[in-house]
Amino acid sequence: MLLKCLWRFFALFFLSISIVSGSSAQTPENGSPKNDAGATSVFSLTDLYKIALQHAEQIKIAEKELLIAEKDEDRAFAVLVPSLTAFGEYKRYDEAKISFPESSQAWGARLDQRFTLNGRELTGFQIAKDNIEKSRFDLDDARTGYLFNVAAAYYSVLKNQKGLEIAESDVKRLTAYKKAIQLRLDLKDTPKTELYRAEAELSGSETALVAAANRLRYSRITLARLVKLPMGYELELPDQIKSERDYPSTEQLIKTALAKRVDLKSLYMADKISESEIDYYQGAHWPTLSLEGVYTGLDSEPESYYPDEDSLHVGLSLNFPIFEGGLRSAEVSQARARKRQVELRLKDLAKQVRVEVEQTWLELQTAESAMASLEDRLKSAQENYTAVSQRYQHGLADSLDVIDANSLLLQSEEGLLEAKYNYMLSVLNLERAEGIFLDNIREKIRKQSPEYEGENDSSDLEYEGEDE
Repeated sequence: MLLKCLWRFFALFFLSISIVSGSSAQTPENGSPKNDAGATSVFSLTDLYKIALQHAEQIKIAEKELLIAEKDEDRAFAVLVPSLTAFGEYKRYDEAKISFPESSQAWGARLDQRFTLNGRELTGFQIAKDNIEKSRFDLDDARTGYLFNVAAAYYSVLKNQKGLEIAESDVKRLTAYKKAIQLRLDLKDTPKTELYRAEAELSGSETALVAAANRLRYSRITLARLVKLPMGYELELPDQIKSERDYPSTEQLIKTALAKRVDLKSLYMADKISESEIDYYQGAHWPTLSLEGVYTGLDSEPESYYPDEDSLHVGLSLNFPIFEGGLRSAEVSQARARKRQVELRLKDLAKQVRVEVEQTWLELQTAESAMASLEDRLKSAQENYTAVSQRYQHGLADSLDVIDANSLLLQSEEGLLEAKYNYMLSVLNLERAEGIFLDNIREKIRKQSPEYEGENDSSDLEYEGEDE
């Protein structure tokens, strides 16, 4: 009986301790429950860049291309190294004959090396090394394009967020205007047609509000697809809208673009590779020198059957290609045609870069000018709406004046919003056209994270996939 009482006492004691500790762990000092899972994550544009560099599938595809190019270099190097093979053989004969021993064993090693007299294999090795450099430029080009899409999606979300706020403000203004008309209608101070007009305007504004909410939702989904983001994420606003950079002349911008654009650098490497490929295929017309060294050990039963148990020989052969149905000539002609193709693409891209820099520079100037004029227009529209609303309250303006003033204010707000985000995107677009976009991103990431050492190497990347 005493043991039962003690057991119940200790059970109740530990149960009460667990309940108290559990409630204290779930409730902080202010008495509100903790909810770490519901915490909202806020991301800056630099944070989005870092996440995209780590998890974007398109960037990883380009990284694997670089890895393939690195393995091609290993394959090309393997041709320059002699191959060593070992062999062994055992034979046993059922019937003893004069021409065969009862059993025999053979073993040994073989060393082979083959190369063309004009160094064709060295040319192939150099092509593989140049292809690695080209793959690095292609990888940076893929990173540049993807990160620019991330920036465009980021600004699209911010623009649509502000657009939703503008649409909500328009609905509030028209709702207040409808109430004012309703009061005047109750006093029989205005015709009922003004109420119908106000309801129609409010209905259109509510439809625009739904469209703005859907645009925001779609832009958020698009950004979450480009960057691996949790549900319910928030975005940090940019520090400033106007760029503080002193832009040089367009000629200097073009000069920088021609020196820094990674797509141009990739084509330069492709041109160099195509030149080497001509030499590589022309090397097939040269003689091939083959060297072999073979060591063979023999043993037999009876032992006296093979008097020389070990042997070693070295061989040297020279092969002259005479006729292969025109294969080598066709390969050389193809290499020359590819060389010409790359030269034409290089010239075309250089022209395209010049036009692109000029275009983005003009777009930036246009957006900056439009932003300045639309700011003044918005101030004027706000003052005009306030004045018209006051005049309407005193009966000095009709409903059409109020609707026109509201429409002008809405257009000014939407126009300034479009101009601001077009300007910010034009700044990045000019950096992309100039070839400094990716370098600027890396610098921003290093300033934010001093421990940052660059993008992950292609051989070290492990991506577990996007969460369902």
